[in-house]
Amino acid sequence: MNTSKHKFAVIETGGKQYIVEEGSVISVEKLTDSDKKVVFSNVLLVFDNNKIQLGAPYLDSSVTAEVLSEEKDKKVRVFKFKKKTGYRKKQGHRQNYTTVRVVSIGSKEKASKAASTSKASDTKATKDKTKTSAEKKVASKKEKS
Repeated sequence: MNTSKHKFAVIETGGKQYIVEEGSVISVEKLTDSDKKVVFSNVLLVFDNNKIQLGAPYLDSSVTAEVLSEEKDKKVRVFKFKKKTGYRKKQGHRQNYTTVRVVSIGSKEKASKAASTSKASDTKATKDKTKTSAEKKVASKKEKS
């Protein structure tokens, strides 16, 4: 990687760290959001024009990506065996992952504006319906007295 002309970032998702550039395609552990756009806010490092920004632990920037596909990995076979006891156990596991293409590396303000336009009405409606446990206790005390 020629660092003099590139802009790249180190992001954290799914307990792993990835080095990403704009336009790069990566496979990460399955993301719960099935939206077309994904914003990674856990940015550890950003390198741009020979300037390094290092977070402690995270920076105030984000990486925006678009979801390409959701797939399963190859099957991993787990075989447990204990000699002289006849114990044998065979298991299989297929890890789900999401393939994404990095669209932009930038500040949180730009990414949050893009993401908030589609989700603003949904989050406002759910916040009005849900109450915290402290609010529920206060409301129940008022009803009793």
